[in-house]
Amino acid sequence: MRAVVLLLLIGVIAAPAFAADPLRDAAVNATDCRELRDPDDRLACFDAASERLAEALDIPDPVAYSAETSSNPATTPVAAEPAVEADDDLPTWASAPQYTEAESADDPRRFEATIVRITSNNIGRHRFYTEDGAVWEQTQIVEVRQPRSLPAVAEFRRRMTGNPTIKFDVSNRSYRVRRIE
Repeated sequence: MRAVVLLLLIGVIAAPAFAADPLRDAAVNATDCRELRDPDDRLACFDAASERLAEALDIPDPVAYSAETSSNPATTPVAAEPAVEADDDLPTWASAPQYTEAESADDPRRFEATIVRITSNNIGRHRFYTEDGAVWEQTQIVEVRQPRSLPAVAEFRRRMTGNPTIKFDVSNRSYRVRRIE
């Protein structure tokens, strides 16, 4: 009987030491999301887990933060305006995501642009952001050999099939892309 009372007393005294840590719980929930097979369910799980992590770490909500900073011009980040006239120098096939102009026979089949940022989503699809504000997305999911440093010059070329490709100097490989912005 004394042993049971002693164990219960130890459990009550030690309980605060083993109390649930919100940060650890949120991290465990995030790792549990990896088990989900359906991509939509997995994304929803990770979104919910990231919200719990942000709460545990006292990180402000990005939507609320952007609303706060937009009301205060001193804290509003200044974004560089993309050069609108830069599209005039591009071939019609590369000037916009949905161009309406008819292609000209004297359109160049290649041009070069400076890539300032490269991102990749969770399935390995890359996006390439150019200096003039254009965004190109990889259409085939293959590993991309990226340049060692950015900004880097990339060559965009239009194949005979009409598909644009991007190529960097670090390899001889080109990757199919499409302009999304």
